[in-house]
Amino acid sequence: MTRAVAAVAVAAALLAAAVVVAVATPSHRATAAAAVVQVDNSKITYDTFGARIDAHDGRIVQDPAGVLWLFGTSYGCGFRFNKPSAYCGVRVYRSTDAQTWTPAGAVGGMYAFDALGPEWQNLCGGAAFGCFEAMPARRPDGTWVMWIQAGHLHAGYRVLTAPAPGGPYTPTGVDPVLAVSDGSGLPYGAETIYPDPTDPATAWLAYTTIDHVTKPGTSIHDIVVEKLDPTWTTGGGPHVRLGLLHSEGPGLFKRGNTWYLTYSDPACAYCATGTGWATAPSPLGPWSATRGQLRSGSCGGQPTGVDVLRGSAGKTWYVWQVDRWVRGPNNTLIPNQYLANNYLAPITFNANGSIPVQTCTGRWTF
Repeated sequence: MTRAVAAVAVAAALLAAAVVVAVATPSHRATAAAAVVQVDNSKITYDTFGARIDAHDGRIVQDPAGVLWLFGTSYGCGFRFNKPSAYCGVRVYRSTDAQTWTPAGAVGGMYAFDALGPEWQNLCGGAAFGCFEAMPARRPDGTWVMWIQAGHLHAGYRVLTAPAPGGPYTPTGVDPVLAVSDGSGLPYGAETIYPDPTDPATAWLAYTTIDHVTKPGTSIHDIVVEKLDPTWTTGGGPHVRLGLLHSEGPGLFKRGNTWYLTYSDPACAYCATGTGWATAPSPLGPWSATRGQLRSGSCGGQPTGVDVLRGSAGKTWYVWQVDRWVRGPNNTLIPNQYLANNYLAPITFNANGSIPVQTCTGRWTF
């Protein structure tokens, strides 16, 4: 076992111990839960044990009981993008107010699955580019399905399933097959899975294709929306390409009768980019040719997507999720993003369903 991998085990053991201590003091937790808590984007978000939230480029989903579950790539063990380092895995947190987050992964009290084994380390370690974009969804049969980007693989993604939102997630063992591939060595990028609210048995995958072949020396990032098969673990259904040139990180959701697609505009790893958006009457389009931006710079980060969540009194929130990546001197890339913070804020809509330029929100109550 390498030192970096051993660090993962140590971190898991420490937090598992913290969970035991926390369970022994329920009165404090109950008092905190009773208070009205605001989501505060003006400060660093810590979990209920005092550690930074360590879940990036992921998603917030809601279970049938209304509990929020935050998933994301962990950097806490020392993972460094494109550098020899251990893969930390996917962190999981739960919350009822979108601000007070408790570690809730089934593995070690933190993780969605056990990433310490050689298969995950060889697949997702920093020297192998890494694995990102942990995107879960709940099937009607109660099974949770998670897609994870492993872009250097020919298949592009790993798919896992679990009996509960916190896991443990188990790989299906079968590579997903999608309709669009450009034949290059890095065919796929960031993705998201979204259950169809009007057809609970159906889910859609929006994913990034990266074309190095059509125009040598360039990198064309387009986005595809594709219907998944009934298991939600592979493609094979109808699909549509948006015809974008340099975008990634799609988010897909429906509001009323309109479908929305958001994306990082432009594609840029660990940058502060704009959030582009387009609309369509169905996931297969036609997607609007005239596209807008929620905001240039995305309030200091890179968008992950828009989470559709039920708040107090049954109100529906469309929550814009952004990774506020940390940059070095002269705006240089920092390979480890443990210090990066999340930005969460509801987006607003015009009367005609279009999205105006958003104002960066400091505080709000879920």
